[in-house]
Amino acid sequence: MGQSNRGGTGTSTIESIERPLFIVGSPRSGTGLLRNLVRSHPRISIPGESHFIPHFYESHGDPANADEAIQLGRKILQFSRIQKWGLDLAVEEFRDCRRYSDVIALLFSKWAMIEGKPRWGDKTPHYVRHIPTLVRIFSNAQVLHIIRDPRAASRSWSMHPYGPGNVYSAASQWNDNVNAGRKAGSKLNQGAYMEIRYEQLLEDPSTIMM
Repeated sequence: MGQSNRGGTGTSTIESIERPLFIVGSPRSGTGLLRNLVRSHPRISIPGESHFIPHFYESHGDPANADEAIQLGRKILQFSRIQKWGLDLAVEEFRDCRRYSDVIALLFSKWAMIEGKPRWGDKTPHYVRHIPTLVRIFSNAQVLHIIRDPRAASRSWSMHPYGPGNVYSAASQWNDNVNAGRKAGSKLNQGAYMEIRYEQLLEDPSTIMM
């Protein structure tokens, strides 16, 4: 379940060497579909989108002591998207965390325990721009980058209530996202990065998910 604590009494709810899994991609490219397929696996748990992992790491880094670990845990638990998870997790449980990865592993492990699964993952599409940060946090992370035909993805994203409002801007974002994901993925070790074509996933999900 990510990385274990250094010098602590152990804060992970589930002790495991399972690698954290991150599903990323340009908006409207099938990340939700891929999440549903992956989390149907009996060993993999994926809660709602987190939206904070790389950003909090860049602003907070590793906790230097118990007080910093608790403060970071409190901030995360107060984040609106995490509150929706409804976790029974007290801020004091972060006390022994001395790495940011420990904090994240504890949070996601708690959710995985609810589902009785040993491995956790995250689906937050815009993390496609933050793959290097994710790998700095979790050196053993695996990244699934789903890519959809730019015409379909851009059209869908342009019409979304939170989208850019026009196909040109949506296509530009698609290009930037895909290029960022591929550039970062090309630098990772074999087995750490995988591209999945949305259209192929629809056509033959059983083969793609093998």
